[in-house]
Amino acid sequence: MRSHHKITAAVAVLLSLVIAAEVSFARGRVARWEVLVNTLPQRISTQEAHINTVYYALRQTHEPVLRKDDGQNYTSRILKYWAHDLGYLRYTFCPVIDLKFDGNRGFSAGYFRDHILRITEKYSQNFDLTTEGDCSIVSFSSPHKSYLDYLTLVENAPTLTSEGESDIGLGPFYVAEVQKEKIVLLRKKPVRNGYSEVVLHLYKDVGDPMLQNRNVSDFNLIPAVDVPEWVKKEYLSFDNVELKSGNLIINHPDLKARQLIRNCLDVDRFRRAYAPRKKDFLDLQTILPLGLLGAQPGLPQQNCESRMFNVLLSTPIVFYNNRDDNEDQLKGLAEDFKKRTGVPLTIAKYPADKIAAIKRQRPRPFNLIVIVIDAVTPNYEAFFDPFLDVSGYHDFDTSILRELREKLGKTESPELKLGIVKRMLAVLERQNAVLTLYQINGRLYYPKDIKNIEVGRGFLQYPEVADFRW
Repeated sequence: MRSHHKITAAVAVLLSLVIAAEVSFARGRVARWEVLVNTLPQRISTQEAHINTVYYALRQTHEPVLRKDDGQNYTSRILKYWAHDLGYLRYTFCPVIDLKFDGNRGFSAGYFRDHILRITEKYSQNFDLTTEGDCSIVSFSSPHKSYLDYLTLVENAPTLTSEGESDIGLGPFYVAEVQKEKIVLLRKKPVRNGYSEVVLHLYKDVGDPMLQNRNVSDFNLIPAVDVPEWVKKEYLSFDNVELKSGNLIINHPDLKARQLIRNCLDVDRFRRAYAPRKKDFLDLQTILPLGLLGAQPGLPQQNCESRMFNVLLSTPIVFYNNRDDNEDQLKGLAEDFKKRTGVPLTIAKYPADKIAAIKRQRPRPFNLIVIVIDAVTPNYEAFFDPFLDVSGYHDFDTSILRELREKLGKTESPELKLGIVKRMLAVLERQNAVLTLYQINGRLYYPKDIKNIEVGRGFLQYPEVADFRW
């Protein structure tokens, strides 16, 4: 007679082998979320949250103090209790203290107190911080309703920072690997029917073999015209007008040269040369996309006068081009520009993955470069940050913008905010620092086997992969 215990053990071993095979299969084919991105940073840091690739990763690795997923109501995954008074003067935050950044470092009431102190000091100098047990209490002398939105920003999420290493947050993933052509995020705790790994691959150009890789889940961070036909046929798709503007950064040391470029480089001619396969453009006058109060539809106002053609260049005008499908079109554009103005325009081919590095050079080796500025919520600050930060795109003085940006962050009134924004836009125009090309619009594509995509949730282009189930 065979032992019942032996039979039970054998069944258990067989069952474990089946489960292991299923998990292995999932990890190989299903449980890895793969993304194509235009640029890869050297590290993932909340200080670089304005870069879309970094923001995409931070959405997986970091958890903000508050959330506003439906665009209206605030929730939190790291606070067991939070509240504010009716006058928006006093805020109480009680953290969940059994959370962990990693296996060795936990989240604590002491850490949260230090964190809320640090980020609130960036928001306002006029506040008091006290504690009651595990809870931190922030008190202002005047109403600060916008403080809630400030706490939803991923750049203000709790984080551990090490020199040269990627930041560690309270999100479900951590940065496991940073290479030249890919970044790997791994899940801290496995879940059933969910993704255990996120891989960000550097997208090179229209000839990249990754465009035909059926394991890639997300093509939404590459140019829309490069999304392969098989994705358009096989994936779910959603129309999407985004809070994104495509802009030509003008970084020449001579103001007169910038004035010539800003006024005499025809917007429609340039954008069709730069993106020859894009058929339709949504016109936009400034860096602010439609969806933000103060944004203006239509082409930027340009006034090209022959007197501008007499500019004496201290350095050549060099445009850094990161695309491979537009060389002939840009060559023709440069020839026309020189014929019309007498000013030569040099087109330099530069890989997209090098852009982050050259931004840190002083002076920067480019005069013109196309960038996309974006935000996931109607947030003015995000659209001005590329003109202020030390890792931005300009070598000339922008201190007046920094002063206005500081005022903007401390202003509660929508009317006053709009007034400051208009002053900042006027500074960019006087400095001839940027020429807006268009607002980004198009379609987003996601695999059909995801069961819980919520269209209209607010972050569809920067999804939280941990929430997806298949």
